[in-house]
Amino acid sequence: MKTELCDFHSHGCWNIDDGVKDESEALIFLTTAVDSGITKLFCTPHMIPNGKYDNSVEQVVAAVERLKELALRHKLPISIYKGSEFYLTESSLDRFMAGNYVTFESTNILLVEYAKNVSNIREINDRIFEISNSGIQIMIAHPERYFSNENEMMECVNDWLASGYYLQINRSSLLGMHSDLITSLSWKLLKEGCVHIISSDAHTGVGNRICRLDDVAERVKQKIGITNTEILFIENPRRLINHEPLLRTKRIPPTLIEIIRKRIFRSTEY
Repeated sequence: MKTELCDFHSHGCWNIDDGVKDESEALIFLTTAVDSGITKLFCTPHMIPNGKYDNSVEQVVAAVERLKELALRHKLPISIYKGSEFYLTESSLDRFMAGNYVTFESTNILLVEYAKNVSNIREINDRIFEISNSGIQIMIAHPERYFSNENEMMECVNDWLASGYYLQINRSSLLGMHSDLITSLSWKLLKEGCVHIISSDAHTGVGNRICRLDDVAERVKQKIGITNTEILFIENPRRLINHEPLLRTKRIPPTLIEIIRKRIFRSTEY
């Protein structure tokens, strides 16, 4: 897929979270992004209230500025913007009300995540609602990672979509770099038309979780068609930057083979 790409979820700043370890790895990270067609990069360091990466707004801004300077020094043709991945904990509402969060630069959109093993989704939804009710547009990071089955996921996701929240899924999930379950759930979300943005969530300069989107864009085009792919990788990124509502893609009905496989799987559960 030959086009200019925008990555809205990445961890290319060093000395701030579990992303790249140092400046040298950050340079590899950026070079990979540029070589694969990414021209706009939103850096989203973790902000975990009372957690391991309890970063302040000032720390996030400083880290992103360091990455910008690195790109300029090496004359890399990439625009870098600030953001954060805001972790929903018992302390998150207090931190939010105190202004300790970073939306995608020049927007009111906040990328949020929560613990994979959370036992009470109602508490999470209450926190999301309170943040959203303050005028913030919610984008939920990698929803494919939070659930143990399709039914549980779709029930929650449909509520999120009805509330007007955006959903972002990961490149590595769609490319099968995690568990079979995460891969299956990510494609389910995509084919149901529930996804607004696909991002790298890159953490490293080399390996699986690198900063590129061209490979997953090509796979997505093969699976759900060029029109849907252009919405996810071109139109919605343009809309996000220009403060326009994001679009949902068209649902792709399951094939006969997929239906048969699902029925066979269900029959083996009994």
